[in-house]
Amino acid sequence: MEAEIGKQRRPTERSMMLGVSVRFIVTALLFHTITISFFVFD
Repeated sequence: MEAEIGKQRRPTERSMMLGVSVRFIVTALLFHTITISFFVFD
């Protein structure tokens, strides 16, 4: 019951989690690309 009320009260929490996960994936991709470029240039 409380979970239902919490979902209705703030539906932005789900989008916030999605944004955090997307930002984490983008950061990981950037780090991966930088690491590969370092290996290639070395």
